[in-house]
This record gives sequence, C-alpha cells and structure tokens, in this order.
Amino acid sequence: MTKPTQTPPLRPQDLPVADEREAEALHMILQALHLGLCLRWTYNRTATQVAPQLLYRRNGKFYCDAVAMEQDGAAVQEPKLGSFRLSGLGQLVLTTETAPPWPELDLADARYEDVIATRAAA
Repeated sequence: MTKPTQTPPLRPQDLPVADEREAEALHMILQALHLGLCLRWTYNRTATQVAPQLLYRRNGKFYCDAVAMEQDGAAVQEPKLGSFRLSGLGQLVLTTETAPPWPELDLADARYEDVIATRAAA
C-alpha cells in the first residue's frame, strides 16, 4: 500500500475539461481533496456523500476515486472505493465532514498513471 501525499492546490483552469459542468466538478473535487472534506453529489440519479481520495485522468477523461459514505440519505453498509467519471457528476456540495483516508488505496495501480491530486495527509 502506498500512502497518499499532500498535493498543493491546482487551478482548474489549467486542466482541459469538456464543459462548464465538468470544470465545476473538477474545482469542487480539488477543494475537497485539499481540505480533506467529504462531498455530496448526484451520480446516476443517486444522491451520494463521498470521501474523495484522488483525482486522475484515464483515456483523456477525468475520474475521482472516492468512498461512498451515504446513498440516498442512508449509511452505506460496506464502504468501498469506487471510480466516478466527472462528466456524470451533478449537484456537488462541499460538506464540513472530514473525509477518512482509504487504507487500501494503492497509487502503484496502473489506472493511476496520470494522477492529478490526492487527498491531503491526515
């Protein structure tokens, strides 16, 4: 297991995005990662609270790997790390809840070849 390191804040305008919605998602995720906070968002019509772990690019598309903490207002029984494509995210809101680190996160995984940002160190 590789421990994520603190990443300085990036400027979303420095990264190529498809549209304004994706730019907003990128900005909110970078903020959450830098501050170590959870986000609420809608993905596939499901309201979800997540603990974002990292932001990366794969095949030219932006993804956020995050741990779902709640779905549609109910606590998730077995939290797990999921990959969320930024173009599918909507209604992003930064919360005041601390995002716990995911201990099994392995930055050596091939899909993380183009990591943009990781969560702030605890």
